[in-house]
Order: sequence, then structure tokens, then C-alpha cells
Amino acid sequence: FEYHLYTLGRPTDIGVNQKKQVALLQAAGVECRKEFLLQGQDFYYLAQAGEIGRKLKVGVFVELNNAKESGLGQPLPAGVVRVYKKDSSGLLQFVGEDRVDHTPEKERIRLHLGEAFDLTADKRQVHFKKIAGSGPGSAVYESEYELTLKNAKKEKVEVKVREPLPGDWEMVAESIGHTKESAHAALWKVVVPPQGTATLTYRVRVRL
Repeated sequence: FEYHLYTLGRPTDIGVNQKKQVALLQAAGVECRKEFLLQGQDFYYLAQAGEIGRKLKVGVFVELNNAKESGLGQPLPAGVVRVYKKDSSGLLQFVGEDRVDHTPEKERIRLHLGEAFDLTADKRQVHFKKIAGSGPGSAVYESEYELTLKNAKKEKVEVKVREPLPGDWEMVAESIGHTKESAHAALWKVVVPPQGTATLTYRVRVRL
């Protein structure tokens, strides 16, 4: 039927009154990439907001492709994935965990491992105006935002900034070019220098 049977690929013995744990799946050298993401909200595009947040946390994600080309390529059972990384002494340190669903081959796996310790953001609304309309489909708002990303790391990082935008929207001005990720989301990739800051400003017009 519409299920997947996970089969242990080798014989194993279990003694009387014995509890035994065996590895079901194994892979080495799997390609993955780390991503920093600052996720916005859509409520402040429809009203005056002023200061939206200080020391906003930046999420940390690890993404990999369940494909043979990436070193994996096998059906994976649902469960908790725990991630460890070697420290400067070569010892493994726990860095986070996330729960994944049953994942067939050639599907993407994305793990949310928490928030970055040394990346923060300050965000404020610097302009807001209702341009026209009052009823559904005719109300037009224009607002401008300033986002300052701070990096305490000793190396530069790229932070993705994703903003969900309500209604029909148009980007009027921006200091860094965005990508229209979907009908209701804009995405910027902001490079922040080591132990420095980077600022993103943008003005957007929305119609509801």
C-alpha cells in the first residue's frame, strides 16, 4: 500500500533478555549548507510601527538534498535529527536538533537548528503613508524600512532577509536588489562584513 518498509540490510543477533540498538541507515560525506535567515512579518505594512525590534535573532538552518549526488539518496524515516560540530579542540559539540518527516529520495531536508549567537538585527519603520482608497482592493499604503544587521563573527556572513508582503505590492526603492521569492514574499541577500554591520533600506507600496 502507500507505505515504505525500512529493512535492515544485514542479519543481526539478539540474546535472551537483551536490548540491542543497531544502525539502520548510514552515510558519510553528505553535502550540506548552512543558511542564516531573518524572517519578517506582514502586519507592519498596514499601519505606523516606528521601531519594530532591536537585537532581533537570526535563524540558523542546515539544508541538504536527499540524493545520491549529494552522498545520501535513500528513503529516510521520520524522527529527530541531532547535529554536532567539532570545536577548536576537535571535540564534538551539540549545536541543535530538529524533527523531520518521512523523506523520500531526491527530496530536500531543511533543519532549523536555533538562532545565531553573534548575529542580530535592528529594524524600524522610517516612513508610512496611506496614499489612496478605503474599501477592499482600493486601499494603498506606502512605507519605508531600515534594517541594520550586526555581525560579531571574525568572518563575513550572508544573511537572507525574507519579508512577507500582503496584497498587491510594488518595490519603490531599495538599497540592495531583492528577489521575488513568491507572490507574497521578497528576499534579500545581505553580506555583513566581519565584526561589522550592513544596512538594508527599502520602500514598498501595497494595495489591499
